[in-house]
Amino acid sequence: MKSKRYQTRWPLGILPLLLLFILSKLHAQSAWATFSGTSGGTSMTAIMNGPLAIITAASGSTTTFIPTRRNTWTSGPYNRVPINDPQVNANGDPNNATSYDITFPTGANTSDLLLVLNDMTPDASGGVTYSLTAYPQSGANLDLRTWTTDLGQLGGGCTNGVRVVNNLNGNAFQMGLAPAPNSGTCVSSSAALIIRIPQANVRLIQIRKVQNLNDATTLAIGRVCRVPSISKQPVSQASCNATNNGLQYSVIAGGTGLSYDWQYSDNNGASFTSLSCCPNSYPGYNTATLTTNGTESNGRRYRVVVSNLCGTVTSNSATFTLDTAPTITAQPTAPTVCSGNSATYSVTASGTDLTYLWQYSDDGTNYASLAPFASTYPGYNADTLTARVNGGRRTYRVIVTNSCGLSVISNAVGATVIAPLSTPTLAAATQPTCKVATGTFTISNYNAASTYTISPATGVTRNGAMVTAPVGTYTVTVMYNGCTATSSPITFSTPTCVAVSGAVFNDANGLTDNTVSGTSVNGPTLPVYASLVQAGNLIATVPVNVNGAYSFTSVDGYGGYSIVLTTNLAGSTTPSLPANWTNTGEYNGATAGDDGTPDGILPVTVGGVSVTDANFGIEQLPVAGSGTNTVANAGGTSSMSVPVNTFTNTTPSSDPSPGNVISIRITGFPSNTTSLTINGTVYIPSSPEFTGATPTGVVVPTDGSGNPTVAVLVDPTNDASLVSIPFKAIDNAGMASTNTGTAVINSSAVSVPDLTPISYARPSTVYNTTTITVVVDVVELLGVATNGLITVRVTKDAKLPLSFDPAATRVNGRSVQNNLWTFNATANPNYYMLTTTSVVAAGDKLTFGFTGQLIPGATTGALTVSSVIIGGSGGEARVNNNVDADKMDYFQQ
Repeated sequence: MKSKRYQTRWPLGILPLLLLFILSKLHAQSAWATFSGTSGGTSMTAIMNGPLAIITAASGSTTTFIPTRRNTWTSGPYNRVPINDPQVNANGDPNNATSYDITFPTGANTSDLLLVLNDMTPDASGGVTYSLTAYPQSGANLDLRTWTTDLGQLGGGCTNGVRVVNNLNGNAFQMGLAPAPNSGTCVSSSAALIIRIPQANVRLIQIRKVQNLNDATTLAIGRVCRVPSISKQPVSQASCNATNNGLQYSVIAGGTGLSYDWQYSDNNGASFTSLSCCPNSYPGYNTATLTTNGTESNGRRYRVVVSNLCGTVTSNSATFTLDTAPTITAQPTAPTVCSGNSATYSVTASGTDLTYLWQYSDDGTNYASLAPFASTYPGYNADTLTARVNGGRRTYRVIVTNSCGLSVISNAVGATVIAPLSTPTLAAATQPTCKVATGTFTISNYNAASTYTISPATGVTRNGAMVTAPVGTYTVTVMYNGCTATSSPITFSTPTCVAVSGAVFNDANGLTDNTVSGTSVNGPTLPVYASLVQAGNLIATVPVNVNGAYSFTSVDGYGGYSIVLTTNLAGSTTPSLPANWTNTGEYNGATAGDDGTPDGILPVTVGGVSVTDANFGIEQLPVAGSGTNTVANAGGTSSMSVPVNTFTNTTPSSDPSPGNVISIRITGFPSNTTSLTINGTVYIPSSPEFTGATPTGVVVPTDGSGNPTVAVLVDPTNDASLVSIPFKAIDNAGMASTNTGTAVINSSAVSVPDLTPISYARPSTVYNTTTITVVVDVVELLGVATNGLITVRVTKDAKLPLSFDPAATRVNGRSVQNNLWTFNATANPNYYMLTTTSVVAAGDKLTFGFTGQLIPGATTGALTVSSVIIGGSGGEARVNNNVDADKMDYFQQ
């Protein structure tokens, strides 16, 4: 069934009244319907209202309804717009209707209309499909592809369930609306579809249903509208003449269908009156720009109310000011300034569009402008001037002028100048240390009548001229009579804190190896402590631990120090050691070296990093022994051999482990002696070794226990008197005993033994590396048994390292008594040393033996093994038969 079209014509004068009536009724019913969406990227909100025909279930009738609010959201500056035109016509039962036509009067502006389908609820068949066909006014063209919905732009495929079907004929286009169920991207059930019409000249829109239309579906139409907005407010005006015509006040407003109503107020904005009363005096009163032509009232305010169908907006008010001569409300005053500083002069004036020009005078009568000196007089053309005071003689004033050329001159003022303060001088700074977190400095030119401020102030204390402060950079500002002076900065730097550590060794061999080393001392047992000294001041004292180590922590990282060994628990700047201990050396480093002065003081220089191995060597001194022997003397000028045990057989010389007595020093010429022969060198009482203020004496090597290893002979002056030899024991550190020992010889005509060695080196011919044996017989020749220590030395050779077995009784078939001999391979670098106190019976012998390997390498030659009996051994007197040797020839095979 075709629908019927109904059109209503309203007399021109009735339409506005009818519109107001409808608006009031609709507003009273609060039944505006809001539909929102996006069109071409522009957010919009449209309110549907007006004389709309809504399709209902009533058959054969047409009823006017107010649309129900559906799917409402509000984004964008839009408002309600009632639509009177066009009419929406429908006819017939919606269940049987085949089309719904919307007709528009000729010439109607249809752009920006919104066509709304409410409650597009699918029926039982699973979907509702509409077709929309638009027909243009005569001679116009339409393109439905530019039409948009709240779901996107119409056209192409099934975009959100809306597609252009085909071009019907001529300028008529058709668009399909297909909200398919379960499609996920198409219009959902119970949705409102909003279609924006961006084109004018639409004559007819026809909507046809393809499937049954649900009774709840409604059809509505409305228009987009923007609430007015003002982007540029009117600007206040001023004039020197109240009858100045042509002053203008303007706004820039946004919106469609705008109307303007300019208003004025003469009561400071308490109320405003429309200027529609006086169009001749106020042309443009109903436009965006108002022009005033008449006598103005000073302080009159103007504003405009901008309106359209969506609402109204009121501008800010702009004020007309009638200029009068400026008035100075606050005169410049004479400041008090410090010499060398600038003064500030200010004026306060009332008026409009004021300008300022400051002047100066050096005689108080004639004034000149400061404009030529703008760079040195900031603010010369402002209400505040910064100026030089010129000793207080110069005066300043300002001319204040408004836009009408009216001026007023301020009072003239000078300045009171205070003599300059002395800049604080900071001196005698002591820096923070690792032990003291603050430093100090003094204000040299301190004046108690002044006020002092230290910046920054955190952690700072001041006591008169003395300032104490932590790490940082500081300045001192002095203030007196309002004047200030600030010092140059002084800086307290963060101290570099390091550690200084080392060890104390029992250095038994002293600096003979040019190294401070040895076994660690037990510091608490001695006891001994380490003191840190700087510039003669005791800084800290720490104990030497049981492992000999000590350590100073939090030592200032730069500077020279001394470390002092002391027995004082409280510390000391001078060294001290326990009784019978002595310093053997100091050295800062783990390698060979010493500081050259073994005195218990070690200089240390710290250069920003921790110091380690600041080591000390100390040792216990040896003790000299004593002994006595009776030796047969042939008489005359013959020398007699001093038995080696003459120096030890009463009390042995000793040195605490790990030291040993490696020599003795005969400190004085023996008594009752004409000559003293040591290892072939003859000394007499006038020899330089025994004369002068500090005689050096003669050093005699020993076997480690104080027994000489070289021949010592004396020629007694009187055979009936004793010979006494004074000596000191010397250990392997080269340190002498504090006591003096004596060796006493009683010379008499008694029989003495005579020893000689016989050496056997086998085999005598060697090819390549070969096992060899060395056997030495110590034979008594005179039939007199020996008495005392016997010392024999056997030569060392790198090609023939020898081994001594103390349990051996036979070597290479020869009988030996190794168990009666003491073997020492380290006491002398050139000899193996063998000693015994066993008696060699008269005319008998005592034998020892070695085994070893001769390693000739790639050489050929001969090797001699020598054995030497130390003179005086066993009490013998004769020493010219105390050496024997055996030779072996070796060849390269």
